[in-house]
Amino acid sequence: MTKSQSQQFSWQELGKILAGFFCIWFVFDRTALTHSTLGERGILISIIVITTTFGVEKLIFKQTVLDALRSLGLGCPNLRTMLIVIFICMILLAFYPAFSLATGTKLTLHDHWVGMSLGLFAQAGMAEEVLFRGYLFGHLRRGRTFWHAARLSLLPFVAVHVLLGLDNRSGFNAFSCGNDIPTLLSLRSQSPHHLGISTPPLDHARCNQAGDNS
Repeated sequence: MTKSQSQQFSWQELGKILAGFFCIWFVFDRTALTHSTLGERGILISIIVITTTFGVEKLIFKQTVLDALRSLGLGCPNLRTMLIVIFICMILLAFYPAFSLATGTKLTLHDHWVGMSLGLFAQAGMAEEVLFRGYLFGHLRRGRTFWHAARLSLLPFVAVHVLLGLDNRSGFNAFSCGNDIPTLLSLRSQSPHHLGISTPPLDHARCNQAGDNS
């Protein structure tokens, strides 16, 4: 294959990846905006988004269900990475009771915080991670270095979260763009051929729960 043919193939592949991304994101955004701004129907939306992602993998990339499962990283997480991310999440969440204790500010929880937490884990954790890490980063990672793929996936990620911030369903979304250290730890430790995304949802859901309850 010549250099020009290789570049053409790369642009064609990138176009397919971005077309699939925008299809999945459109479904995600419309369903979440209409029915679940705070994770009220997060589990249902997560099912819709993941099903749509499987559809894109099948229609655009001709993947079987089993191949798509592997491609999206829906497998067992790395135990060491999982423990590191849980530890970091606990430290970050500990800020709130520590701040309350230091300032005398009363710390309160939403009346339906348990259901909201589960919904946000499914919606902001699983669904978003399947879209951004499993689908977008997973496809971009093939044939590219980790940091090259990370830079390419950063633009859609930032654009989407800036739009969410402008829409102001949660002003915390803009901050979340720079709040992915545990996620990067998880992704960096994975083989490009087996990209597990079971750990990043913990951190992502923690970010959104903290933002939506603050």
